Amino acid sequence: MSSSLQLNVVTKPTTRTSKVFNDLIDRTFRALGRETESSKHDVWRTGSAKQEALAVYAMLGKNGDSIESLRQLIAVSPTEKSELEEWAACSSPAIALGIENMLRFREKVLEEFDHRVENARRADSAEAD
Repeated sequence: MSSSLQLNVVTKPTTRTSKVFNDLIDRTFRALGRETESSKHDVWRTGSAKQEALAVYAMLGKNGDSIESLRQLIAVSPTEKSELEEWAACSSPAIALGIENMLRFREKVLEEFDHRVENARRADSAEAD
């Protein structure tokens, strides 16, 4: 298999993955009501996982978003993760590190989001008692 064919196999799914990430970033900044200058220039800058989780949580119930749909928006599916890992393997060390950091960041955002959902459920349960 030629290296250009390998890149085509990796590049095509990555475009879809990038769209998912870009959509999340756009929706998060809209929810925050601002866009920072640094967010336009440093594609690997993640910011605060807790802030992002809170911004995503604020979208709950809006535009038909459910807990599960927002979890899917935050999470990286096994297929996406595999594709990103393939991309990292054939990229520069800086790109590979950026991808690895982004994957960890998505996991942290999901953890923070789940924590927020659980706290809200506990509060609702306590009010019901």
